[in-house]
Amino acid sequence: MYCPVCTYPNPPTTPKCGKCKSSLRTPEEAEEQQKLWDALPEPARLEFEEKCFLERRKYRKRRFFQLKNRLKQMVIGGILIGGLGFLHGKYITPDIITGCLIGFMLNRKRGGRFWGMALSGGAYFASYIYKGTHGLTYDKAGPFDDPELSLLVFVGLVVSVCAGYTWGFYLDRKYSDRLS
Repeated sequence: MYCPVCTYPNPPTTPKCGKCKSSLRTPEEAEEQQKLWDALPEPARLEFEEKCFLERRKYRKRRFFQLKNRLKQMVIGGILIGGLGFLHGKYITPDIITGCLIGFMLNRKRGGRFWGMALSGGAYFASYIYKGTHGLTYDKAGPFDDPELSLLVFVGLVVSVCAGYTWGFYLDRKYSDRLS
């Protein structure tokens, strides 16, 4: 049984969580569960205890897995938005930073097609506006001055939105598959 507060896997006979000490069930329910546990055959009990032990080990590694996964999504975001930033200027530091922020936010939200689409499109557009107002685009004049560059920026925005949609869809599927 998983604790509703900290999601720690507990054996079915304990009345309190082994990690946060929150109440899982009343003492009467725990006593009833203990009677059912004692009535189980020995092989079934051993198998269940082994599964519970493996779940606890996974729980201990969970934080490392979350940090590793979050870092991976931040790197993907930096590469995706940073690579698209080359379409409107060579200075891609703002693109990489916004891409990393998008990766972090999408990881925290556990994906979502429309979140990915909105965040990556918004970050691409905001980066273009920032670069254009600071003279860091290819034309050095500012945003929306050159029609050819505007078309290139529009294509980059469409690619960014489509890539964000696909990225959010991937994360959405990844997390929904894990829960089932």
